[in-house]
Order: sequence, then C-alpha cells, then structure tokens
Amino acid sequence: MKIIKCYKEIWLMRRAFFLMAVLPALIICNHVFAGCVTELLMEEGDANVVGDTSGSANNAYFVGQPIWQGGHGGVSQYCLRFDGSNYFEAPDSPSLDSITTGFTMTAWINVDQNSASDTIVWKLGAFRIWKNNANLTISLTGVSTVQNVVLTTIPNGLWQHIAITYNGQWLKAYVNGTSVYSNRVNGSNVSIATSNNPLRVGWYNSGSIHYRGQIDNIRLYNNALSSTEIIADKSSDIIPTQPLTIIQSGVAATAIVIPTGTTIETETVAANELQYHIKQATGITLGIYEENNKPTTFNGLIYIGKCDATASSGINAYYLDDNAYVVRNVGNDLFLSGHDSTGSPLGCLHLNDTRIGTMLAVYKYLEKYMGVKWLWPGPNGEVIPTTHDLVANNISIIGKPVLKHTRLQDYNPWNWGFSTGGWASNVVRENYMNAQSLWMRRQGFCRSINLEYSHVFENWWDTYHDTHPEYFNMLPDGTRRPDPYYQGGSGASVSMCLSDPNFHKQIVNSWIATGRPEFINCCENDTAIKCTCPRCMAWDVQDPDLTVPWSERLIYARNAFNTAQSDWYKYLGSMSTRYAKFILAVQQEAESRGYANAKIFGFAYWNYYKKPLDELNLNNRITIGVVPDYYFPWTDARQQTFRDSWNAWADGGAQLFLRPNYFLAGYNFPVNFSRRFGSDFLFALRRDMFATIFDSLTGQWSTQAPNLYMLARVQTHVDTGWENWGADVNGDGRIDIGDLAVFSNWWLNDVTSCEPGNRCGDINGNGDVNFDDFVQLAGNWHNNNAEVESILDEFYNSFGHAKTEVRAYFDYWEEISDAAGSQTLPDEAFAPQIFTPSVMAVGRTLMTNAQNAAEGDPVAVRLVNFLEKGLTNAEKTLAAIKARQDYINYGNSYLSAWQAAHADLNNYRALVEADFICNMGWLDYFVEQYW
Repeated sequence: MKIIKCYKEIWLMRRAFFLMAVLPALIICNHVFAGCVTELLMEEGDANVVGDTSGSANNAYFVGQPIWQGGHGGVSQYCLRFDGSNYFEAPDSPSLDSITTGFTMTAWINVDQNSASDTIVWKLGAFRIWKNNANLTISLTGVSTVQNVVLTTIPNGLWQHIAITYNGQWLKAYVNGTSVYSNRVNGSNVSIATSNNPLRVGWYNSGSIHYRGQIDNIRLYNNALSSTEIIADKSSDIIPTQPLTIIQSGVAATAIVIPTGTTIETETVAANELQYHIKQATGITLGIYEENNKPTTFNGLIYIGKCDATASSGINAYYLDDNAYVVRNVGNDLFLSGHDSTGSPLGCLHLNDTRIGTMLAVYKYLEKYMGVKWLWPGPNGEVIPTTHDLVANNISIIGKPVLKHTRLQDYNPWNWGFSTGGWASNVVRENYMNAQSLWMRRQGFCRSINLEYSHVFENWWDTYHDTHPEYFNMLPDGTRRPDPYYQGGSGASVSMCLSDPNFHKQIVNSWIATGRPEFINCCENDTAIKCTCPRCMAWDVQDPDLTVPWSERLIYARNAFNTAQSDWYKYLGSMSTRYAKFILAVQQEAESRGYANAKIFGFAYWNYYKKPLDELNLNNRITIGVVPDYYFPWTDARQQTFRDSWNAWADGGAQLFLRPNYFLAGYNFPVNFSRRFGSDFLFALRRDMFATIFDSLTGQWSTQAPNLYMLARVQTHVDTGWENWGADVNGDGRIDIGDLAVFSNWWLNDVTSCEPGNRCGDINGNGDVNFDDFVQLAGNWHNNNAEVESILDEFYNSFGHAKTEVRAYFDYWEEISDAAGSQTLPDEAFAPQIFTPSVMAVGRTLMTNAQNAAEGDPVAVRLVNFLEKGLTNAEKTLAAIKARQDYINYGNSYLSAWQAAHADLNNYRALVEADFICNMGWLDYFVEQYW
C-alpha cells in the first residue's frame, strides 16, 4: 500500500515522534506535495487501468497485457512489469499540459538485466525520460538538447528511486534521494513545450527503446520539488501502516463509514453484514455513519465502498474487473471496497447483474480474519467464532471471482416467482428465499457477463412449420414434424435440421432483427438431435461406441421409431460432430455478411454431449455450455466420459462453461456425491472453464449439506493456477505412471518441443525443469484432490466436538450413494430400494452418535440438530411413500394408514420449515403435488 503523508518534512520529524513514542494523527491525501498532476501508484494489483490518485483523472490504460507483480518494498504492494511490448498511456489533458514552467518526475524503477535503452515516461512534444544503458537521460522539448543527467549509476536488476526536476533554468537529478546532477541549462526561464499527445509509460514510438523491467509509483508535478521534498517523496513509500483495533476488551474502538448519500445498495448491505457479524462475534454493535458525519474520536475507521477517504488512500476498485475487491489497511484505517453497480444485490439472482465487489470484500475479511463460515442459509448455518478483541493488522488483499459467471438456478417452480406449494406459511417461504439469496452472495456467487441463453427454437415450429418445413428434423418415417413419442409431440420440443443452409440464414436474420445481441444463440431445443435427412446423416462421423453397424443405423432407428420406442434416436450415434459443424456453419454465415467477430452460444447436451469425433477447429468466439448426461449415481465410467468430452470440446478451441443438472437428483434423501462432484469440477476448472450455470438449487440443506457446500466453494474459493493442477502432467484426467513418463521425457530430452499448455515439466513455474519439479510432481501425485478434501475438512471442522461423528455420518451416506449401482434418480420409485429400513437404521445410529458428541458445544448442538431434522424428514418421507404404495397395491384397507402417514409428514414439515432445513416447495413440486 502507498501511504501518502501531506505534511512537509515528515522525515525530519519522524525520529522525534518515535523517541516520544507518539503516533501522529495522519491526514491522508492524494499526493505528497502541491502541483502533483499525475500519481500512478499502481496499487490496483489486477486491472487493465492504472488509476490516477492525484485528483486530475489522468487514468492510464493498457496496450498489451498488464503484468502485475509485488511492489518495490516498504508498504508498496504492487508494481507493473514491462516486457518490451506492453505499455500504458493516459490521454492528453489540461493538467498534463500545465507542465511548462516547472517539472518533476519521480518513480521507482527496476530494469531487467538485458536492458539497454528503456523509455520510462514520454509525452511526445513535451518531455521524455529514459534509461540509456547505465545513464538516466532526459529530453525537454523547447528547453534543451538531450541530457544525460545520471551517468553510469543506474544498475540493472535493482530497485532505484529516481527523480528529475526542472524549474525553468536548472535541471537536477536524484537517485535514492541523493543529488547526482545539477546543471543550469538556461540563463533565463524557458518553458517546456506542450502537445496534444498522450502520456505514455514504457513505450517509445520507434526502434526498440521500450521499457523492460518493473516500474512503481510514478508522480508528475508541474513545479520543481526541492531536495527535501524529493527525500520525503521517497520516504512516503516506506512508512508502515498501523493496526486498527476494532474491538478491545469488549468495547468498540472504531466505527463503520459508508459514502455520503450512497445510492449503491451493495455498499449498504456490505456495511450491515460487517456490523452483524462483528456483533455476533463480540456482542458489540459498531455504529454506521455516512462519511460527512463520521466520528472523530477513534484512532481509525472502517471505510466501506467508494468513500472519499478510500480514493485518497490510492484505492479505486472501479479500475478493477467487475466484482473485484480490495481489503487493505492504510494508515490507521481499514478499507473494504469493490467494483459495484446500482441495483439490488439480493432477491432472485437468476437475472441479477448487480456487481457486488464491496460485499465480497467484507466476506473475504469475515472469512479470512474472523473465521466465519456459512454452511447453509439462515442463522442455523452460521459459524461465527466469538472473541473479546478484534484487530485488523497489515491486511492487503486484491481479489476477484474465479469465474466470470456463477449461478445456481433460483427461478423455477419451487423458488422465486411461482406457486407457494409445499409451504405451510408464505411468510416462512419468503424468509427462506431471502436467506437462500443472502447465502449465495456470502459464498461469492455473482456474474460479470451474461450467459442467460437457453433453447432458442421453441417457438419456431408455430412460426415456420408451414412456410419452412425444411428447418425441422426429418423423422425416420420421412416426415418433418415433432417427435410424437417425446413431450406429446410438442412443437417446443422439435429438433432442427442442423445442416440446412436456409436454417442457418434464418438464424442470422433473427439475430440481426433482434439488435445483434452479444451471442448468436444456437441452443437446440430441449431434446436430442434427431434429423435423419441425407444431408444431416452425411455430416456425421462414425461413432465407435454405437452398438449397431454404422451403415444400418437408419434402419435400426426406423424400426425403433415404427414400434413407438421413445429412445429410437440412440441408434443414430453421437451427434456431437454434427452439432459442431452446425455452429461453425452459422458463424460462417454471419461472417459472410460482414460480421467478422460473430460469437456463437450453444450447448453440448443430450446425444451431442460427448466429444466430437472429427478434428474440427472451433474458436474462442464459440461458447459451449457442457451439459453432462447423468444425474445419479456417479460412477467412474460416467466421470471419465465427462472428462473425455470436456477435453475434446476444450481442445477444439471453444470457450467452455459447465451447465449440469446434477443437483436435481436426490429429492430430500441423504445422497452424498460431494467428492466425486468436486473432483470433476476441479478437472474442468483447470481446463479452461470460465463460467457455470447450475440447474437447479433444490435446497435440501439438512440431508445434502456436503454436496451443496462443495457446490459453492469450488466455484468461488478455489484457484485456477497451474501450481494447483496436481500432477496430471499429460492432461488426460488421471494421475498415473504416464505423467511420470511424460515428465521424464521433457526433463531428459528437448523440453522446448513439448506442448506449451503443459508447461513442459516446469511444475513449480520458476522457469527451469529440474529436480525441484520432480519433488513437486511426487508430492502432488498423492494429493490430486487436495482442494476437495480441504473443503470437506472446512465443513466438518465447523461441527466442533462432533466433527468426527458428523464426518462418519456423511461418509456412510457417500458409501450408500456409491453403491446405488444402476439406479437412477432416488425419487419415489427408487428411494425405497436404496434407503432400505436397515440402511436408514445405521444412519440413525450415526446421527445419535453425532448428537451425543455435540453435547457441551452449543454451536455443534445447533448444527447437528439441524441435520437430525433432515434425517427425520427423510424417514417420514419414506414412511409416507411406503404407505402410499401399500394403498395403491392393496386397496382401501390401507387408505387410513396412508392418510395418517401423509398427515404426519406434512405436520412435521410445518413444524420445522422455519429452520430452513430444506426447500419445501421442491418436495411438493417434484413428487407430492401428484399424491
């Protein structure tokens, strides 16, 4: 962090202050001295913009890829590395053109060893400063010829503070605060010329005089600083921050400050969330004040969002990516700020575009420094460690979401916007929905892009079937119509003729007519690809997994269709290649009309989910949502198919996001696939996943808590970096002797010939392939799913005294889930076969063990009791299912028993629904509305 002191000659006073053991009251402002027209502190840490904190708005924008690295030292957290091709520039401005009668440039530089001539700062037609071998060189247009102001004292590979001043006559230079050059270049005052050219850092317009190395803390002034001020400029970056005491011995020692008159609801929610959690942890309620009314009695304050003090401290999160955030101590204060936007951050999140960076800053602080966890929605799921003292010290975090789009579908018949079936109280239902929304935000769910596209051709049958029947699938009987054996022959579920050129043209026409949104939506309807016309069939590539002869596949499909088999299309084989050719054809159609950058959106779904069987060159303007073709149970074979498919689509060049239906499985029963899901998710995340959409959030928290906790944490709290890739060196989705063989080949042979994406054995990323990489390979070999286990440890450790017993309880349900074999969804039909009385009896015993272990630990008692209610709900559900089946099978003599079991189930759910043990609406929607 850069801490800028406004009072002059602080360097003379510091020794006296320290001797007196007095901490001075600091006034934070944008720059050290008057006349500063540009201050580029480079504390963004992760952005495409370098913000000007001088107040002049000379924000600089990158050309090329910014490379953020650790700062030059002291309290500087970040700097920028330049590789000879990247640079940034700020547009011309009146403040930059005010540099005429006086000039100062200060900066920290660290030039690479291979550096020869490197431009540091340049404004064509005004001034240029560069390093020429070991010389520091300056040119001031209109003043003098090129001057070597520092001779042979600027080494490569070492941080140096440099300063150049000009007062109209004298040109001076300083290195590390020491004067190294002073020359009167004019007998009378001569002004520097102005120009309308931009200010550039790291670039020159010709030759190879581009900067290579690191730069930090550039300041430009329109006057000449004195030698004393130059020393203060240098020293301003090494004065440490002070700890902020928040709560001391049960007493508030600070307050929360929000921007004056804020219209950003995210800032208000963030402040309330911080206040709430601190009160739960300490029993103390911190005051919340607008900045124009902030208290003056505390040594330091907590600033939330885009306060004036935040900007004065060199923090502007709006220079960062959407939803990015900063948590930082500066001076005596703590700043929590992020890239936000207007709009409500809560409620239904399905189409919610509100950026929530400041909320994420607060949640990062609560998790990392207060140990807070949110296991499930509502107060019953909060784990907030108690304390009498709370101090924020030496914090500096810049973060952003791992993925561009994360969503758990919460707009469906059992969530927002639909009927209230299943709930005894509409008030409780509303409270549950709000708690669920807040839980998702606390876990970090948000989005910076819009991927809300779905089945686009659902209305086309009604619109075009008379005029353009060629748009639609040809069925095996030769007709073009919806499949009569699927969805009752609904036109909304018709499959399309993907090879038809007129169809491609109409898709592009429709895209143009709707204003050319970001993507051309090519999502097939919610059905398999079924067209059997000769042209479509000719697009296909032989499927090695097809169990009938390839040349006879239409015969088999026709026979199955003619005998009303609903899955007749399975005889056509994989349609993935056909679909890939289709989206490329649509993109090419758009390009042929002058839309060279046309972007396509589609799904890999149904019988086109598996990997394409042809070597097709997709591109990064094609976005594919991969929809695995399974729910439950998870098997090794299904997982391998998913990984093979993901790799194939990724290798084809498309951008991928995960769009599964996994979490529709399980009803309210204790299925546990958290490990398998986490492992598959990490596999895809490390292989170019950039977003997710999950259908859907069924909310069975008390029976499926590990699944849902894993679902949240892997999306929002796992890094994508190479260092976490485990040891899957060859990228085949497994860790075995093959990885060691590939690594050994790289190590012993020509490592430059290997695939760049696999880093050529440089596992630790230090630029060399050596024994250290082998050691890391060996270590990671046995920890491929370390993050998965870490998330589960985090979950189970929250249960305190009962952590071992709760782990045993859910491990048991994992064993039962893995043993489900070929069963499908554990719903009314299959659940009794999986969750038999003897299976449930063991589960009840393990739950009792957990309850006994939790005694004496209030948090553990609360959490375990929540899980117990879920188990009871599952037991009563099974009892009702059995009673209903008895009534169906054996008649009216079992009617009263069925009615009693059903009433007992409903009464119990009404009793516990306010505890948010599950979404009662899902249970009603999925099964019980049909009872």
